[in-house]
Amino acid sequence: MPFKQDYLVSNGISRGAYADRNYGIARIRGFYRTARQASMACEPANELWTLFFELFRQRFPQLPQARAEYDHFVLEKITELGRLLRRLDVLQRDKLGEFGIAQKMVNLFMKEHWALNVFSAKTERLLHLPLDRRVLSKLKRCPGTWSRWTRVTDTPEHKADYQRIQDEFRLEWKRVAVFRSPIEMEQFIWYRIPHRQSE
Repeated sequence: MPFKQDYLVSNGISRGAYADRNYGIARIRGFYRTARQASMACEPANELWTLFFELFRQRFPQLPQARAEYDHFVLEKITELGRLLRRLDVLQRDKLGEFGIAQKMVNLFMKEHWALNVFSAKTERLLHLPLDRRVLSKLKRCPGTWSRWTRVTDTPEHKADYQRIQDEFRLEWKRVAVFRSPIEMEQFIWYRIPHRQSE
């Protein structure tokens, strides 16, 4: 099965689903659940959709097309979402790191729209991988700051290591030269390689 279809079928997603606001809100709750294996109440999910994800989605036609600019843009969006998560008090009284949770949610949101064929081939190659234990376990050496990704906070060191991790996966994608993009490689990692349960 093609990788995009694989993702859509595995997650029960139909094309055009995001035309329904309630669907978008439900997916935000689902993204959070994949990050924490815990639930988010409807009210903060609704606010996250209104204040962040719906506006973010409207930016898709104007995404940066150069790698460095895209990386900077995504880091800004992750930081913005992390601060919003903190403000809405959905991080379990500081037990969770806002940057680690936010990067998983932002990058899953982008991955979902990749599977829905929203992005050009050029943009697809720029997309970041949603980092979690399963993906990080494929690194030869995971930075110590990311050994517990759900605890990663918004600091310059953690952000720098995040970018280094993304760069390392891009290099691996080029090395294996099998997949159309790093995000397609990540789909292979998630659904085709045996692994332990994600944190």
